[in-house]
Amino acid sequence: MNWLEITLDNDLNDKAALTSLKLQKLIEEERKLEELLPLQQSLIEYLTLLKQAFDSLSKDPNVDQKTMAATMILLEIRLQDSLINPDFFINQEDIDYVNTVISNISGKGNLLISQLPQAEQDEVREMILNARLYADYTYYLNHYIQGQKVKEAAAIVEQLEWRNSVLGMLLLWGGYVFILLALSSIPIYLFTNQETTNAYIGFGFLAIIGIVLFIAITRFQKAKQFNNAVNAVIEHSDLLDVERFEKVDAEVQGNRSRALGFQNSTKALVEKFFTPQARPSKLTAEEVKPSVILPTEETIKSTLPEKDDMMLEPSQSAPAPTPSSLPLEPAVPSAAQREISPPITQPSLTPRFCGNCGAKLPAGALYCPNCGHPVKVK
Repeated sequence: MNWLEITLDNDLNDKAALTSLKLQKLIEEERKLEELLPLQQSLIEYLTLLKQAFDSLSKDPNVDQKTMAATMILLEIRLQDSLINPDFFINQEDIDYVNTVISNISGKGNLLISQLPQAEQDEVREMILNARLYADYTYYLNHYIQGQKVKEAAAIVEQLEWRNSVLGMLLLWGGYVFILLALSSIPIYLFTNQETTNAYIGFGFLAIIGIVLFIAITRFQKAKQFNNAVNAVIEHSDLLDVERFEKVDAEVQGNRSRALGFQNSTKALVEKFFTPQARPSKLTAEEVKPSVILPTEETIKSTLPEKDDMMLEPSQSAPAPTPSSLPLEPAVPSAAQREISPPITQPSLTPRFCGNCGAKLPAGALYCPNCGHPVKVK
């Protein structure tokens, strides 16, 4: 893997964060060292990848300062999101290595970005924002089924929590016992007054009432369903960043297709930033069809969530160079080359509407801004 693939690999970072959470939990439970070592080794391997990306990026002569600043910032974000802490390790050699990697990566991106012109600083910050959004949408889609199970279980827990609390059970079952004791006084009174037959009938009715009330309270309390939901929340929450999932779920209103549209849009913006470096990307967005045409910048703006701070300002187009003027082995691209925009096809003047939700589509849109459903370009 090259430095760009490592930097943009969301799956690696998510696995590292999950490993850190597991390791922290085991340390708090004071588990044996044999259980901690595999997790510690996994985190050391991830740190080695980050260090490898940092070292190769620093020595790459084909990387301009803007790209280097952006990548260094992303590497530091990756390091922070991985939750790796020197306190997770016992071996002094591992502790020193973790501290060294953290020290090398931390602050380098901010130093480099401060040396850039304001326009390029804005480009870098815009890309960082979209990279983080892309990571969130990808995480949401990768954990969609698991997240929905947690949501359903959490809703059940919220609904039944009072009925299964200590106070709720005292009121329900205390009331049950009180009613039975109160009703039992009638057949007891009849029995003491030598009305034996009526007393036995009363006891029979009391037993029936007791059984009916017991079934009613049990069905109302739903203790088994409540306990299963609690266990499901605990089980899945250990493998899921619930807060992160809920943030995206609220934004897309639980609409998976919409999240997919946002994921593709932010992915395109991140790839566009790194395109001048002519390096392969390992962004693996989930596609609806086997092949999806990458949106133009104008289309991307129309399909992103309604957030002004996510939009990139369009760059000024420069005349495209002729094939004969292009070098066979491109070196570091100039500012003019980076600003070259692909030709944009003039959209049709005929209004277009989404076949999924019926919303009116912006000119040239590849995804519906309302539901995220892919649409055909006319």
